[in-house]
Amino acid sequence: MKRETKIWRDKANRDFEVAKKLFDGGDYTYCSFWCQQAAEKALKALLLEKTGILIPTHDLVLLSKKLGAPYSIIYLCKELSPVYMESRYPDVEEFREYTKEESETDLKNSNEILQWVEKNI
Repeated sequence: MKRETKIWRDKANRDFEVAKKLFDGGDYTYCSFWCQQAAEKALKALLLEKTGILIPTHDLVLLSKKLGAPYSIIYLCKELSPVYMESRYPDVEEFREYTKEESETDLKNSNEILQWVEKNI
């Protein structure tokens, strides 16, 4: 594994651990945000490993398609990708607070993406 890949993968794993702690503390909106970040960094780690290129985007669907991910992973990315905007910027129309159930789903989806990346890295 390339050094830069490992840095991105480790950061993705750390972001996921932060998401779990936020969930346990009842901060569901930020939990979901860090789930998205973990998935994004994991996908970028795999893209770096395979191509040596980093794409400056937060679009998980684009990243997963560039990697030739199976539809099941692309679908999870489609579900998780909007969290980047919805959870961060109160001035965007989509902004909202996340529920416990939504964050639980985001944790599950992010974890599945991270596991897929780990198997393919």
